[in-house]
Amino acid sequence: MRLHLHLSDLPFPADALSIAEAAESLGWECVWVPERHLTPGSVPNPAVLLAAMAARTGTLRLGSEVAILPLRHPFQVAEDYALLDALCAGRLEFGMGMGMVPAEFDALGLERAEIFDRFDEASRIVQLAWAGTRFSHDGPIWPVTEATCVPAPARTPPLWVKGAARGSLTWAGSNGHNLIVDAARSSPEAFGKGLTAWVEGLARAGLKRTDRLVKLNLRVWVDEDGEAALEAARAAGAKEDLLLSGRVLAGDPESCAIRLGDLLRAYPVDVISTCFDWLGQTTSAQLTAMRWFAAAISQVRHN
Repeated sequence: MRLHLHLSDLPFPADALSIAEAAESLGWECVWVPERHLTPGSVPNPAVLLAAMAARTGTLRLGSEVAILPLRHPFQVAEDYALLDALCAGRLEFGMGMGMVPAEFDALGLERAEIFDRFDEASRIVQLAWAGTRFSHDGPIWPVTEATCVPAPARTPPLWVKGAARGSLTWAGSNGHNLIVDAARSSPEAFGKGLTAWVEGLARAGLKRTDRLVKLNLRVWVDEDGEAALEAARAAGAKEDLLLSGRVLAGDPESCAIRLGDLLRAYPVDVISTCFDWLGQTTSAQLTAMRWFAAAISQVRHN
């Protein structure tokens, strides 16, 4: 099992640098940063924050979760992330999505009905730009003429799509992309059906399940005092059924290790991605919870 960490609430984006450094030292493989607009803690371009993380780390992989492709010209997106990948020597994981906040589309005068078409075309342009050759694209939304992405990425970054609807999962598989799923939003039954749709899509692309990765996002809070961790999670709005099932993981290291083991049996995924900033706790408290979780993970891997 591979271990990643994703950020969701960034009132002070600079604090994310401390989180990234700690994640690398404690054994996390990758940190993912969201794209957010219009609200406090926004990250309009994750590539900028990820570049700062790259300068503070050595082996940590750096992910966008997700780059909202319908909002910007995809060739500019491709250039920004290619530069990041060149700077960090090929550590980029490129997560892309359609976005889910209506205000972000409304602010730019975009119609909801056109979002998928913009996303689909943008994803193809990004991949063309990263192919390393001059290209043209005769598309209805973003035509591109004789363009070259300079600098090129250090290598072609792995592509990820976040989704839950069957149609989006089938699209992700058919295009050969890795998959991101939220545990809190997808029951084991729903996950199983979605995984089947994704695998069917992979088959259309001539790929097997083992050719690509599935990442499960998991909200986590670990404390030496397990009851205190549960109370903090409840106070932050975690539902009791999610806590009991481990789809929101809170407790002491030993109980979290047990529930995480159960969760991995219910969700056959390749990567667990933890989130510690969802309770609104201080950066110092998050770092402590990360250390306790690292202790829990060591138990799971030992068993």
